[in-house]
Amino acid sequence: MAQRVIGRQSNAKVEWTFHPEKHEIDFKTLNSDLNYNDGHYELEPSPDGKRCLVRSNFLVKEGQGMAQSVPIGVLAAGTKEAFLAAAQGVKKRAAGGTSG
Repeated sequence: MAQRVIGRQSNAKVEWTFHPEKHEIDFKTLNSDLNYNDGHYELEPSPDGKRCLVRSNFLVKEGQGMAQSVPIGVLAAGTKEAFLAAAQGVKKRAAGGTSG
């Protein structure tokens, strides 16, 4: 998995665990060259089955055994902002808007 965080490419090996019967997804960073993101998603289907409510929790941790080049608070804020921007883009496209 690769992602751009605060202008720097970050590569990580992430373990994903799917729980379809509970509508949940967990993920855990196994190794990373920048920071560790662990988290959990809960998906609650709407009664009409056309959408779902997604609740998420993220734990952003410093890289282990390496110099942290970006303060952990900046990484946490960047992770939150990137997630919210992605979610707003999906919502806009679902409502018939454009992505761009």
